[in-house]
Amino acid sequence: MKVNPMNDKKFSQLIREAVRATGKSVYQLSYAACLKESAIRRFLNGQQGVNTKSLDAIIAAAFPDGVAIVPSHSEQLQAGYVAALVQ
Repeated sequence: MKVNPMNDKKFSQLIREAVRATGKSVYQLSYAACLKESAIRRFLNGQQGVNTKSLDAIIAAAFPDGVAIVPSHSEQLQAGYVAALVQ
């Protein structure tokens, strides 16, 4: 799965979009990540951030095979952007 380049989006928004694109329910993510459903729901809705430990757990629950972050264009790499999430 690929997520479009940043285009002025925050990294957290790219993560939210990628997690939503998996089609996994908040319950499934909560169970696999050992986090409260309400915390995941607030994160996915952009109402609240999460600490790095929780973010790692959410990403591991959403992408059990792992995630790679790669630049999509050399111009973006030169500009210092992280361009896309790729599974």
